[in-house]
Amino acid sequence: MKSLGRPLGRPGPHRAAQLSVSPNNPPPLNSILRRVLHLVLLPGGLYLILFVLLTDRLILRFSTRLWGVSQDVFQQAWTLWWVNHAVTQLHQHPLYTMLVEYPMGAWLWGHSLMLFNGALGIVLSPFLDLVQLYNTLVIFGFVASGVTAFWLSYYLTRATVASLVAGFIFTFSHYHFAHLLSHLDLVSMEWLPLFILCWFALLQNPNWKWGAGAGLSLGLVLWTHAYYFFYCLLAGGLVLGWFVLVKRDAQFLIRGKYPQAFAAFTIVALLTCGPLVGGFMWSSVGERIVGHDPTQNSLDLVALVVPARIWRFHPTTKPYWASWKGNLSETNAALPLAALAVAVGVWVKHRSIRDPNLGLWYILLLFFGVLSLGPVLHFNGDVVQGVPMPYALLETVLPPIRTMGVPGRMIVMSLLALAVINAFGLRALLRGGLWSRVLAVLVIGLIVIESLPTTIATMSPVVPAYVNALRALPDGAVLDRVGLATKPGIPPGQVMYYQTVHQKPIAFGYLSRVPAVVVAQNTRISEQFAQGQFDKLCVEFGLRYLVVPPNEFNDTTRYEPIYRDAEAIIFDLAAPQSLPNPIICRGSR
Repeated sequence: MKSLGRPLGRPGPHRAAQLSVSPNNPPPLNSILRRVLHLVLLPGGLYLILFVLLTDRLILRFSTRLWGVSQDVFQQAWTLWWVNHAVTQLHQHPLYTMLVEYPMGAWLWGHSLMLFNGALGIVLSPFLDLVQLYNTLVIFGFVASGVTAFWLSYYLTRATVASLVAGFIFTFSHYHFAHLLSHLDLVSMEWLPLFILCWFALLQNPNWKWGAGAGLSLGLVLWTHAYYFFYCLLAGGLVLGWFVLVKRDAQFLIRGKYPQAFAAFTIVALLTCGPLVGGFMWSSVGERIVGHDPTQNSLDLVALVVPARIWRFHPTTKPYWASWKGNLSETNAALPLAALAVAVGVWVKHRSIRDPNLGLWYILLLFFGVLSLGPVLHFNGDVVQGVPMPYALLETVLPPIRTMGVPGRMIVMSLLALAVINAFGLRALLRGGLWSRVLAVLVIGLIVIESLPTTIATMSPVVPAYVNALRALPDGAVLDRVGLATKPGIPPGQVMYYQTVHQKPIAFGYLSRVPAVVVAQNTRISEQFAQGQFDKLCVEFGLRYLVVPPNEFNDTTRYEPIYRDAEAIIFDLAAPQSLPNPIICRGSR
């Protein structure tokens, strides 16, 4: 039977630290320390230093600013707070909340709940405030993503320097920096390479440890983002298909230690993924989930290779990206041209690489790259009609992905595959002659230049005085028209951030996805407010406190303000002044 590559634990051409050891022959302590130094401290320390350097003076705003610049930053800061609040204060699971979308509340199966980050938040919250916690998890996402990509590349190549560059390509990518501006959950892509590593190792060298590792890492992927979980399922299927194709024998999966390895994977995956997957499917039965439009959230074909606004030198490429559709976070995903050139070179010289699994990484690169273009082809801002796109077929075959609606994010898997291919290519160059090593240094320098981000924007976490006033009031649900304002500087997600201070239930909210019935409820609340039916807001929906800008509500004949400043007026709808019998507001206690 043809070998599928060097089994884990067998040394390569040069002696190097290994990723596993035999349980019957445990390594001495100094060997363990060397492995920790080589596999954790070296890459982790390097990527931490590079993050600080590449992001300019961002670290100086660690305690004073939220890193990013969109309403999603406030939303995801709220998510960290909510997981901690639900577990430590309310003593309940965090998958359902009554604090937003009041009075109906919302299941959070379709929301980017970031349970892994939330769990870290519970541990770190006694030592960090919410701003520091959010920024710490951003740093962790960048450093850990580089480390796990390094592990995957090192397992395949046993080349330290080439694998460090591969980790750099993956974590300091335009995709990663672009989502730093908005999406902490998408910044947390550290478990993707680890799952691919464990799954690949399971198929190459089956044992129960790799099976359990694959199941646990898949669970960690799901506990950071459902999109990444879906991408891992697709990638895992492709890797499995590749092994079947190369071996030309599908029955190898039921021989030897494979049943044991797959049993371990299945058990651990069911324990870590089953409850969340089952809950999402249960909540989706008979209920339409309002999500994103995939046509508006696909990558432009040119965006695959042209650096855009997230690049430090983006003015030079503005004639290309100025006409692209979509927001900054979703359209900046260019793959480094130098890394693509290495990939072309590796393919041309693949016979000299002599790795039987090299073609797998090209399949992953192309498969997810094409899917990231979405159901309709966009070329430099224009829609190209009549071109059938595989993503449209995937929507037909797998209807659940219609609730996702952001195919452009699939490029993260292409990015990982490209990083792995570059590890092979740079290994060959660095082991060659003088001019090969000079070429390797030149390529690495170009990759760094292509990866340089522009200045990362940040947001102030300053909380208005009226929010602290709400905190001091008796219990009651809030309709905060100031926090929900859509004028510049006050995005809708800010109302959720304010809730982390006053901790009262709020109407509306800013969740990733909500059921259509919640959307209908919010429409009725908006209509009753517009019609001035504030008693119904109180009686029917239990909204006790109404917060409005000073110029939006001047009728004080029925309601006397209980708080007023230059930014907001607060009314207690449960205590109108001119009614003979006060309203009984079910939102007050």
